[in-house]
Amino acid sequence: MSRKIMVATFLLAQLADILTTNAALARGAWEGNPMMAAAQAALGVSWFVPKLALVALLLWMLCRTKRPGVVVFAAALSVVGPVNNVVTLVWGI
Repeated sequence: MSRKIMVATFLLAQLADILTTNAALARGAWEGNPMMAAAQAALGVSWFVPKLALVALLLWMLCRTKRPGVVVFAAALSVVGPVNNVVTLVWGI
């Protein structure tokens, strides 16, 4: 797969994670990532701002790395969060 597709997958998965996390939290779920849970406790509805800053940094790094495996790994790993959130929303697990 091309680098552009993998970087786009990373970005879209991160945005999907924010949206699906907000939906799951609204239904009573809790955040499993301690850093994001701390951001949610401290920042309330603006919890995603530090996440977006980190995503921007990682996008910059992914666009510059010479190691395509790192880009594929980041894209694949980024899909896990939103998939978990959707499973939680659909099946209430």
